[in-house]
Amino acid sequence: MWVTEQQKKDQDFSVQNHGAKGCFTTLPATAASGASLKSQVVYEGKTIGSLPKYGNVKYTETRSAENSKGKVSTCFTAEHVAGNNPITNIGSLCVTSNHWSDDVTSRAWVRDIFIPYYKAVCLLLNLTYGVQVAILILDCWWGWLGEFKVWCQQQYPFIKFVYVPPACTPRGQPMDAGIIAKTKGKGRQLHGRWATQYTLAQLNSGVNPSDIRLPFDAQSIKQNLTTMWSLATGALDQAGIIHCWESCCEGKLLTAWDAGVQATAVSQKYFLFPKTAPALEATESECTSTGAGLCEDYDEEGEEAAFIDEILEYVDEDGNML
Repeated sequence: MWVTEQQKKDQDFSVQNHGAKGCFTTLPATAASGASLKSQVVYEGKTIGSLPKYGNVKYTETRSAENSKGKVSTCFTAEHVAGNNPITNIGSLCVTSNHWSDDVTSRAWVRDIFIPYYKAVCLLLNLTYGVQVAILILDCWWGWLGEFKVWCQQQYPFIKFVYVPPACTPRGQPMDAGIIAKTKGKGRQLHGRWATQYTLAQLNSGVNPSDIRLPFDAQSIKQNLTTMWSLATGALDQAGIIHCWESCCEGKLLTAWDAGVQATAVSQKYFLFPKTAPALEATESECTSTGAGLCEDYDEEGEEAAFIDEILEYVDEDGNML
């Protein structure tokens, strides 16, 4: 519920439902091709009863487990059974103890949203499932690390993770380059349009303006906002998504997988990420201050060659990343 700045300062609660909040988390994703993947939505609750209710949607439980904090989280997929699908762009719906994502919902997102998209791309481009490498760009958030990463590497070893360093997402994460902002803006537009149409319908039916009440009960809010987020996700245009990807890393994100760029990055890895350098007995004065910042007694050539060999496993004969 939006109010004016002065109303907030005056703690004016005369606007209906001002201050009432029912939060949930959404997890959108896009691909470098300009495609928009289905979203995951996370609500507070324990059972399927906490999900929004649609007469033509059937939920199927796909995962229920304790997260790393010891709380049980459960995730579902939605099957459209008749008529128009109000949440066609929602691929996973979860309930957690606090409506926040966790390492259980992360696994559900990979299995129920990312893997189906990966399979579809492999089929479309005549690529081999499980052989074609998939690069997943993630934030440095605990739900994408630890046990989740171990599980994902065991289940889907073809997924290669790239983590955007903390406080760098505006520059290195395409979703933060305008995609999330556009989706939220479209969602607010849809909500405002719904509220306006509902109010006009009440007025046209003869309801006194002071008696108009928008349906802000928990179930109505879940239905409306989930439907609006699905519509907002589907409204993203391919050109706009590609533009956000191309604007990341000063326009160099989409070339980051080229073999030459990878080899250069490997040769400078300790300069770019000094905290990953091996602990050496040499003093700081014995270390170089340029290039990779390596100490004289460290086998720079051998280490670099090993990393380049690893990179070349994913490079074709033309020097392109597989």
